[in-house]
Order: sequence, then structure tokens, then C-alpha cells
Amino acid sequence: MQAPSVTLATVPEEVAHKASNFFGRRQTLQHIVDWLDGDRAQRFLCLTGEPGTGKSAFMAWLAGAGPPPGDPETAALLDRVRSALDAVHFCVARHSGAERTLDPTVFGQHLAEQLTSRYPAYGTYFLNALHGPSVQVTMEVGQARTVIGPTFGNIQLADAASLFNRVCEPLRNLSTEANQQFIFLVDALDEARLWAAEPSIVDLVVAVAGIDVPANLRFVVSCRPVKAILDRFPEDARWDLIGDAHDDHDDIRRYAVSRIPAGSQGAARLVDRIVKAGEGNFLYAKLALDYWLPRLEELGSVESLDLPGRLDQIYAQFLSREYGSGPGQDRWNAESRPLLGTIGVAQMPMASGQIEWLLDMDAERMQDILRRCDQYLDGEPPEGPFTLYHQSFREFLFNRKLNSRFPVSAADGHGRIARRYVDSYDQQWENCHDDYGLRFVATHSAEAARFTQQPVRHNWSTRLVRTVLSPSYQQAHEQRLQDETALFGDLELALGAAANDDHNAAYLLVVECALHLRAFRAERLQLPKLFDLARAGRLDEVERRLQYFNIPEHWRQQALLISGWLAAEVNPAVARSIVARFLELGVPDPTLNQLVARLGSMLKGNAPVVGALPATPPEVVVDAIARRLGGTDLAVNPSMLAEADVGPQDLWLREQLASYGFNFQTLDATAAADYAPIFAAAREGPLLVSFAAAHPGSGDRYLRNYITLHAANSYAHYRQQSLWALLPSVIQHPDDQWTKDMVLAVTNAALAGGTLEFDECVPSTVLALRAAAGHGSGEFRDLVQAHAAAARAVTRDTGGDAWGAHKRRLGVLAEARSRLFDLDSTDLLELALTIPYGFAGFSSPAHLTLAESIRVCRPADAARVKRSLEQARAAAHNVQDPVFCVRMTSRWNALAGRWWKRALQPTAMDLTGVAERLATNPAGSEFSAVHIVGEEYGLRTGDRTATTAPELLTGSVPLSSNVRTAATLAELSRYVYATPLSELLRLNSDRGFGAADRLPPGTEVNIPDREFTPLLAAWVAGEALVQPNLSSIQRRRVLQLMVPVAAANPTALDTTLGRLLLDARPTEQRTLGTLSRYLATYQSQSAIANAVLGPAGAPV
Repeated sequence: MQAPSVTLATVPEEVAHKASNFFGRRQTLQHIVDWLDGDRAQRFLCLTGEPGTGKSAFMAWLAGAGPPPGDPETAALLDRVRSALDAVHFCVARHSGAERTLDPTVFGQHLAEQLTSRYPAYGTYFLNALHGPSVQVTMEVGQARTVIGPTFGNIQLADAASLFNRVCEPLRNLSTEANQQFIFLVDALDEARLWAAEPSIVDLVVAVAGIDVPANLRFVVSCRPVKAILDRFPEDARWDLIGDAHDDHDDIRRYAVSRIPAGSQGAARLVDRIVKAGEGNFLYAKLALDYWLPRLEELGSVESLDLPGRLDQIYAQFLSREYGSGPGQDRWNAESRPLLGTIGVAQMPMASGQIEWLLDMDAERMQDILRRCDQYLDGEPPEGPFTLYHQSFREFLFNRKLNSRFPVSAADGHGRIARRYVDSYDQQWENCHDDYGLRFVATHSAEAARFTQQPVRHNWSTRLVRTVLSPSYQQAHEQRLQDETALFGDLELALGAAANDDHNAAYLLVVECALHLRAFRAERLQLPKLFDLARAGRLDEVERRLQYFNIPEHWRQQALLISGWLAAEVNPAVARSIVARFLELGVPDPTLNQLVARLGSMLKGNAPVVGALPATPPEVVVDAIARRLGGTDLAVNPSMLAEADVGPQDLWLREQLASYGFNFQTLDATAAADYAPIFAAAREGPLLVSFAAAHPGSGDRYLRNYITLHAANSYAHYRQQSLWALLPSVIQHPDDQWTKDMVLAVTNAALAGGTLEFDECVPSTVLALRAAAGHGSGEFRDLVQAHAAAARAVTRDTGGDAWGAHKRRLGVLAEARSRLFDLDSTDLLELALTIPYGFAGFSSPAHLTLAESIRVCRPADAARVKRSLEQARAAAHNVQDPVFCVRMTSRWNALAGRWWKRALQPTAMDLTGVAERLATNPAGSEFSAVHIVGEEYGLRTGDRTATTAPELLTGSVPLSSNVRTAATLAELSRYVYATPLSELLRLNSDRGFGAADRLPPGTEVNIPDREFTPLLAAWVAGEALVQPNLSSIQRRRVLQLMVPVAAANPTALDTTLGRLLLDARPTEQRTLGTLSRYLATYQSQSAIANAVLGPAGAPV
């Protein structure tokens, strides 16, 4: 069953307006119907034409806008097309709403919303398709049936592709008829390419031709004749609205004739001339008729009329006729240019009163100017809102090559708007009751900085940073707009503007803004605040906040459910709506299903339906379970796998359990190669919960200790997976209140538990800068000695350098000592190389960073660089979780095999070009991770083998045969990386790999990995310090550009900022004091303590 096809509500207002006087296109309409009824292998129909040919008006007409056709045959054709459309999307560079229509993620969710409305069953299939590790989305499906969308901070391009694939996948299950097809209409792909990163909407659409999406999914798209886009479609898929639709040329004549007033003399000849000059361009004809029809009687001769040949020339002629004289030029400079420039850069249509305020004009004068500029504006006078009537005119106004006589400055327009708001409300933003100002002042400030030169650019970037970091601005923004996503976006805009500021002092803005952004994220992502909102019944705000958490999707859904449970006491209706939402769509995960059922029973006042718990174990058993997780010294077992090395503690537990009739399973040494790790909590949880249920009030302390030990585990991946394995047992407890409290405790431990990020580089570097400037040199020397002594005390018996912190500290200190004091730091580097490493997942990136430190301190020491890289490779191969191991190895392959290889060659690399491309398009293929087909993981400890004591197991968890033998992009996508096939095809398009092509061993395959690019940014920052071909200005630019790229990873950001400070090397007391103030305001106190006080404050 399906609902009616797409509705006019899906067409943006400013696009729908273009179709208000739509006329003709019968031949093109027939061509679309023929395509619909033709060969399904022709997946695309691309409508193309120059600006003004009516592409968007036609697409809006197809989607439901505009008048009905005048003749029955055309009406029937239009009905046929409209009924076939399942979803439409219009790419509008300047959309009147807050939604970004060029965003590939918004594109995916917009399609899903329409499909959910059209096909009631689609929502269930879609939610099932979403369930998986590579998608970060939150669903809200009820009466509104809307997709909230990917989380902030996770709106990365791989996620957009993953979401789009999952939008398409359910269509396979919706096909109820053999000949059913699904049609998506996408307008203005040329505007979609303005999306700076990859993939754009263009990439997503084109990629479906090479991936396993339903064969009955087809696209009608439109774009200008941009070669880079058209070349991506087969030639027989293109339809030129002018060149191919010859019969449609008569439509323009019929339109022009319909405009002729009754009894008009000479109008017919004017129409002939305009139609001929316009060469099929509807906009040209409209503009010419608008201008000359009212002036027809003034024309001496229609034949002598000088008609321009192109659309931009008609614009130039209009302006020249009106403003070419002396008085006209004065009016242009004083009135029309400021008006058109302001409206032209506005991010949404503006009302006349708002324009009056921005231009500081009285209402009467503003109305006079609006009347004179009426032909250039779209909007209903006198109030509006107004915008420029066509994108082609906007492009003409701001292009000095096309519009040399009446140029309009985008910088002036943006600056005018930004200056008016900042000057009016600086530090008093609570007085701003204008949503536009709060939402877009940062955008206008950033654009003003981008379009200007120094020193004006630095002034604008400074004002932007001061504005968005202002507590007054942030509070007013949150209270009035209640849109934290937009506020995060403003902070990122400010950081980007500062990073692109080539003023010598801009690095201070970069450091402050980056530290503020990191602190802002940490402050917003606190679960206690989230659950306080839930207890107050504010689930709408809970859902908005959950979008910002960088967590697996199943944990996001679980957090929403426990929030509903917390809200039930004060707002049971909203809790019921949460349960209804999950029940309506169906939930594939059994743990979530159990929690939904439990919450639903509680809300209905029914007794919970729980499964059977095992027989109650004696206390010594549950005590032994908690001790096993802690280990012999009660330090947490980081992997939490049931299949971790079985040592004496495990044997003791097995004996304890066996003595009471319980069987403790260990991994069979002959397990199949495709074995998947099982977390110990799945088998230990039932015993802990059974004991708690049998001893109300006191029996849950062992379970709470078990959860607390999880929270202490800095390995977030293992912590969250193990606690997910524990949840089903907790949900089986018979008491509702106990279950709610314990589920909440599990959620807090999983999502707010310890994470280890190294953030000591900046404070250590600031301390070294002060010492180099003659302030506290003894303190820095003492710090170096203390950390060196602490590193020498690390042994394998004490756990090694568990988190890689010692290596990182020594590398930071070596870089500072070498760069600032010109001292040989070989001793620190050699010490770092010899420290026994601890957990492989932390040791591998620590050794990669250590290699960079060696390069910074000793640029020619290739031998030590290679030693550190080889240690990083060994650690990557020995990460126990197979997926984590493969990911870490692919990052090593990219850094060592691609970037280090280039850096160590005699010919200097173009690091400036690399940095600019990485900053602009971090999802580009050259910046991907690298998988090597047939990778043997040769440094991995042998798969599980028995030792001389048969009861003890050692070695690594086996890698599955799929991981080792995957040799096609499709296999890598499905079995190894759980990433969209379209992304693999995009990243490897220049290699000519097909989805099913079997690749020979040794083939390098680009792999999407949003966690790799921050690591690469830190590497580029280190390389910038030593590249001899960089000027001081180029070096600073490279370092600043890398900060926003590194910002997604706190450790990489800390490293990149430290290297930026080493290059800037401030010596003035005032500047050093400013940096110290930044640290006191934004930096964690533990990092400052470690940097200033030494290893006494170091984490254990």
C-alpha cells in the first residue's frame, strides 16, 4: 500500500515560486514518460541547460508546483510523471530555512522522510537497515515520521554515504510488483557540488550505478552543463532542454505571445526578436519582455533595438540604462548597490524592516529604493521578505569579470550585516531579539574575513572569535534558538576563519578557539545533565543532546529508552510515545526489544515478564567473578573478552565455580577460524544478577563493583561491548525500580566511563616556551628529568607503558628541547623507543607519534623513524579485537607506506598543497586509510595455542578467514570494514576497481576512515616543522590549517597545537601570560598538573 506521490510541501518555497507561471515543455515531458516506460538499465535521466532555461522551474512543476497544463494530453503526461515520483530533493545554495539542502546527510534523511510517508512499511525496513556500527543516526518516527539525522560531531562523509545506502536498501523489500520502480528527482546538481567535501550529493547519486542498490531505483536529475558533472552520466542519459527539445522552443513563443497586451502595436515583432535572441532561454525571454513591453511605445523602431546576446549581457544592459548617467551612478552607489549587495549575501529572504535596520535607513526611503529595484527582486511589497530573483543575477552582481561597470562586493555585503549586529549587541547579546542575527552573524563574519585582505581579514577573524566565544552570545543563542548544532557550527566557523588568517598573530586565535571548542564539546557531552533533563520530563531536549554523543547507534537508542523510563514519573505520556515509536517500527536488537517490553509493562502497571535466572550462586563465586574482572591486583582487565589469555586467576575462578557446580568455559584451542569474540559479561552477568535478586538490599554490591570496574576501563570499545553483553541479565531482574537503577548505572559506565586522551602537549610546550624566554628554565629541566626517571622505571612486569603516555611525554619534551633550546634530545627519544609497550591499541598510535617526534628532532635519522614505525606496526597487528586490529593496521599502512615514504625521499614534497587539500577535502582518496589485499598480519602473536601448561591459553584471538582472504571491494565492504560499498568505489575510482573484481595480493585499497584524518593532520604538522622548502609564512599556514582537521581527535589536536606553538615561539611576557590564561580556562587540570608537576599527577 502506498500514499499519494510527493507533495508540494517537499518543494522549497523559493523554487516553487519559479514555477508559478510555468509554460509548456511538452516534448521534454514526453521524453521523461518514454524513459519511465523504457529500459530499466538506464538508471539516470539528466536534464541539462544553461542558466535561465527553466530547469528548476520545470523540476518544481514535475514535483507539484505551478499551474496545471492547458491541454488534456499534456496534463495526462504530467500526471504520469508526478504519480511515479517517490521522493524529490532540491539543492538550493541559499535555502530560506535552516536546513542545508546541499548537505549529503540532509539529502539522505529528506528522502527517508518522504519514503516513510509514501510507504507505511518503509519505516520498519529503514530502521532495520540503520542498525549497524557504521551509521550514527537517531530516528524519530511517530505522527511526524521524521528522521532526526546523524549526530553532530559524527556528521562525517562516510556516514552520509552509509545513510544513503540504507535509505535505498529497504526499497528491495518494498517491491510488490514485478515491474515496480522507484523514482527519485534531484534538482540542481551543479549547486550540490558547492558542498566542499566528499562525497557530495552528486557523488552519492552517481555512485549507485556501481553498487548493489535495488535495480529498480532510478533518478531524474538536473544540472547546468558543467562538464565535471555531465561526464559522470552516460551520453544517452542526457537531455538538453534547448538542444534536444526543439519542439519546446515554441513554448517560449507561446509564453511571449501570452504576455502581449490586447491592441498592442509592434509587440508581435518584438516577440519575434526576443524569442530569436533568447535561443530557448525562458529567463532571457521573461526579463526582456518585462523590460521592453512597458517601453514599447518609446521605441522608435523594434528593428533597431540592440538586444544583448547572453543573459549576463542583458543584466549589464539593464543596469547601464538605469544607472549609467551621473545621477543614476549616484543612486547606484548610495542606494541600489548597498541594497542589492545586502540582499544578495543574505542567508534567507529579508523583510523590509530588517533591511531598513541593517542599512540604517528610514522606512519611506527604503520603500522608494525597493520600488526602484523591484525588477531585480523576488518578494511581495511592501514588507517582503525579499531575495534576488534568480541565482544567475546574484552570480553576475558579484563577478567583476562579468560586471565590471557596476560591481558589488560580497565582502562589503557580509561585513555590513555582521558589523551591524556585532556593533549593536557586542557582549549584550541577550538584548538581540532577532533570530537571523544570532543564527547567521558568525556566517557573515566568516565570509567577510574570507573575501578581504590583511589587515582587514585579521580584524574580522578576531571579531568572529570574540563573538562566538562570548558567554553572552552563547547564552543568548541557546536560550533563543535552542539549536546547539548551530552553535557548534559557529565555533567551527570561527576556528576555520582563524586557521585561514595569515596574520602573524592569528595563531593565538587558533589556539584559543581550538581549546574552547574542545572544552565546549566536553561540557555538553555529560550524561548526568542529560538524565537530569529526562527526570524533568524534557525528552525533546534529551533527543537533541543525544545527537552530539559519539556513540554506537544501539547505545544511543538505549540511552533514549532509559531516559523515557526516567521521565515516566513526571511525564508518562512522553515515555509512552517513546515506547510506541520503537514498537511501531520494530527493533532488530534483542536487548533493545527486552528493554522496550520492560518499559512498556511498567507504564501499563503490569508485572514484568522476565526470563529465568540461573540458580543463585554462593557469595564466594560472585566475589570471584568481580576479582577476575579486576585481575590479581584489582586493576581492570582491559579487553574484557572471555577469550583473553587464561592465567592463574582464571584457573582459580574456574576451580571455585566448579566446586559449586558451575562450568567456566574457556576458548577451545581448536576453535574455528571464523570465531567471533564473546565477552565474559554474557556468562557472568546472570550469576551476578541472580545473587542480587536473592539478596535484596545488599546483594547488588558485587554487580555494582563489576560495573564500576567497567567504568574504569579506558578502552571505550571493549567497555561498551562488554556492558552491552551484561544488559540482558540486568533486564531479567524482577523488580522494576532495581532494574531501572541498574540499567542507568550500566549506561553511565558505558557512555561516561573513562576515556584516555593525551592532552599534555600544549601545557608542556607552554612551560618550555616560558623557560626559553627566561622564565622558569629550572622548572622545565626538572620536569624533563622527572619524566625520564619515571619512564626508566617502567618494566614489563609493571604492565609496560600501558596507555602510551610515557612515550608521548618524552616525545613532547624532546620536540620542545630540540626546537626551543637547540639541544640534542637523542637520549629522550632512545628512552621512549625502549619502554616496554602496554595495550596494543594505545601503543600503535603512540609509536606513530614518536616517529614524528624523532623526525622533528632529528630530521635525517631515518633509522630511528623506521624503528618506531615497525614497533607501531607490531602493536597494530596485535590488537586483540579483529575489527580494531584491521582498522589500526590500515592506518599504519597509510602513514608508513604512503606519507612517510614520500617524506623520506630526497625530493621535497609539496606540503602546502597537501595541507590545503586536506583542509578542504579531508574525505578525498589520497587521505584515506589503506588496506593491503592478502595482508598477513605477520607480526601478530600466533593464534591461540596451548602452552607447556595445557590448562593455560596464550596467543591472539584468531582473525576470521574473511578478514584474511577478502579480495574484492564488495567483500571488504561487507566482511571487513562494515563501510558503504559506494565509498570504497568512490575512493578507488581512479584505479578502475569494480565492486566484484578480485584484486591480486598486495593491492592497496583506499578505505574510508574518519578517525584517520586527525592523525594525518598531526603528522603534517610535524613534517611542516622540518620541511626545508617551506617559507616561514608557508609553514605557519600549514600548521594553522591542520588544527581544524585535527580537532575531531583531542590527542591529535593537542599534538598539532603544540607544534604550532613551537613554530610561533612567542617570547613576550604578555603573550605567554595569554597562553597560560587559555590553559587555566580551557585545559584539564590533570594535564596541567602532569606538565607542571611531573609524573606524580600521571594517570595510573
